[in-house]
Amino acid sequence: MAVVFIAVRFKVAPTMVDLMTQFNIGTAAGGWLMSVTTFAGIILAIPTGMIMLKFGPIKITVVAIVVTLVSTIVGVFAPSFEVLLATRIFEGLGTSLVSICMPAIIAPWFPKEKLGFPMSIFSTFVGVGMLIILNASVPLMTTFGGGWRTVWWFSAIILAVVSIAFLVYVRMPKVPFNVDDDEIHEMKDSENAALGSAKDFFEALKNVKAWTVILCMTVFAICSGSILTYAPTFMNLQLGIEIGTANSLSSIMNIAMIAGGFIMGVVLNKGKKHWGIILVISCVLSAIAFTTEYMFTAATALLYMIVAGLIFQMIPACTFTMTPACANRPAVVGVLMALFTFAENIGAAIGPAVTGAMIESTPGTFVWMNATPFLAILGVSAIVLSIAYMVLDKKQKEQKASAADAD
Repeated sequence: MAVVFIAVRFKVAPTMVDLMTQFNIGTAAGGWLMSVTTFAGIILAIPTGMIMLKFGPIKITVVAIVVTLVSTIVGVFAPSFEVLLATRIFEGLGTSLVSICMPAIIAPWFPKEKLGFPMSIFSTFVGVGMLIILNASVPLMTTFGGGWRTVWWFSAIILAVVSIAFLVYVRMPKVPFNVDDDEIHEMKDSENAALGSAKDFFEALKNVKAWTVILCMTVFAICSGSILTYAPTFMNLQLGIEIGTANSLSSIMNIAMIAGGFIMGVVLNKGKKHWGIILVISCVLSAIAFTTEYMFTAATALLYMIVAGLIFQMIPACTFTMTPACANRPAVVGVLMALFTFAENIGAAIGPAVTGAMIESTPGTFVWMNATPFLAILGVSAIVLSIAYMVLDKKQKEQKASAADAD
């Protein structure tokens, strides 16, 4: 389900050149077609977390399906850039809701110490979704004509098909696996376990350890959002690579991200006692990848896509695993993931819009390296946040050990 929503959200990237031509816009305006999808998430992520305390994640996902499907179909018939931009806001709403709900649906099936692998696999949904849309877009436009509108139709169709499967087959476990034994007798099923009160919401807000992880994801969203949006355009306009080949090269990054998700799943499960160190290493490598986003050449494009793709999955795998693990009961998981989505969407909004403006800030040309200092500074900030998480995690474990000794 999350994979299809990502395909819907990122269908702008492989069709960017056609959109720029059709609507006579530049990279900054084109970037807004991506950035605007995050606005609904920014505004509604936290309220969604509160609403989910009352209705649960399954019902919220149904709302996401309806909103996204309708807005995608309306987008097909958009007569102007402004109308298309408006539909993208509602597509972003659906994607944000799913990003909050899916972890809340998955988490109850696993004990906390075994969340690493399933959540790492889930974190590949961005890579898988982009892989599908990047490889499907040009063949669809070539075969059926219609330019970007054909890709919009494709997105609507696959969303409808997968949504039917979700509604038929997805259920919550009768008893959640991620709660203490003394809490289980109070729960009829994990849908009830995911329900909560204002107390759970404010408890999540005060979770400093979770915030360090969430902000790491915000930095990642800014920096990765830039290259994931502009990679095909950069390779086409700057490096002279044909747009179909550029999309295929970009999809290789997504293949590497999927592989990276599986690798990180194993690493996080095996190294569950050293999550802080794993996060720090992930942020250091990511900072290097962020800084070099627009430094590769046509000759090194393939190498960069493979290496950066493997690295780019490290922070999502860590943060999607560690954020719900910071919760002490299922009700708090949904709220933390709402805060996670809120912060991630802020990053995703900033990334394409700000770097797009930097890239075209030099009159008459695109200077891609203009974004590099900005990306480098953010990379360093991610390292600082990861160190803060490691310190807090170590302190928390020491306090628990002391409490256990006292008992």
